[in-house]
Amino acid sequence: MEGDTESITLLLEAAPSTMNRATKGGMTPLCVACEFGQAQVVSRLLSAEATSKWMPCPLATATANGHESVVRVLLGTKERIKAFGGVDKLPSALCHAVQKHNSCAILLVLLSSFHRTHFGMPVSV
Repeated sequence: MEGDTESITLLLEAAPSTMNRATKGGMTPLCVACEFGQAQVVSRLLSAEATSKWMPCPLATATANGHESVVRVLLGTKERIKAFGGVDKLPSALCHAVQKHNSCAILLVLLSSFHRTHFGMPVSV
């Protein structure tokens, strides 16, 4: 089930400062949306310039939970990659992808993004 982006939009309009606020455990709204595979909510939060540079990294969280659609949203543009700490977070996410049994598709998305970021073109598969 996808998240309620209409409610997220209303909350962001009413209290934009809460968008990047973390819990005591370091979880931001972006992290939570990544953990639960809410690609539309992740996209909406990133459109509002949400960031999350604390641990756990949103990319690693989405990868560890097998949420390919969220990984694709997070890696969509260089600006989005910066929102979770930059390309330095890709190796950790790659490790999470390798540890998962059904993460081949996510692994390919991560490798393609890494290749595109560093070499300017996607990896061919």
